[in-house]
Amino acid sequence: MDDNHKMLKRTNFLSGFSLVEIVVVVAIIALVSVTVGVSLSTLAPRELENEVQKLTGDLAWAKSMSISTHFHYKVDFDINSDNAITFADNVTYIIYTIDPDDLTVPPVETVVKRRILSVDRITLIPGLGGPVTLLNLSFMTPQGNLNTTISDPVTIQLQKGSAVANVTIRNLTGHISWERL
Repeated sequence: MDDNHKMLKRTNFLSGFSLVEIVVVVAIIALVSVTVGVSLSTLAPRELENEVQKLTGDLAWAKSMSISTHFHYKVDFDINSDNAITFADNVTYIIYTIDPDDLTVPPVETVVKRRILSVDRITLIPGLGGPVTLLNLSFMTPQGNLNTTISDPVTIQLQKGSAVANVTIRNLTGHISWERL
């Protein structure tokens, strides 16, 4: 009976967790939680940066194509006539090419690229030339500058979560830049 009592006592002692083991497990869980939280907080800025780079790349491409082919390139954003639109889904923009020798009214616009921006909000911020009601950019030949009927500079503000970035296009030079706010 004495041996059974010792065995039972030893089994009860081994079946529990020590304070050190509990502290180590809690510390590991806290470390994983902090790492996941930090990763998720930087996710929206990274996604926004990808979308901004996609947009600026396409704008630079349209400008370069305008210079090299001597065609007009128009970038048309799928928004209403408001300057600030909040989207439940994604923003679509279409790049058209227009032959400058086409005398038809309106000229024939050929779709060359269609893209989707995964952003929560897109806002047009007009420059010194006054308000602009439609977000429609036209790169004209031969210098690849923007159409002079829109204000200078044109700033397109993109928002994804709490992250905000501006894409700025200079009318006179066609220079395209962006910055995260």
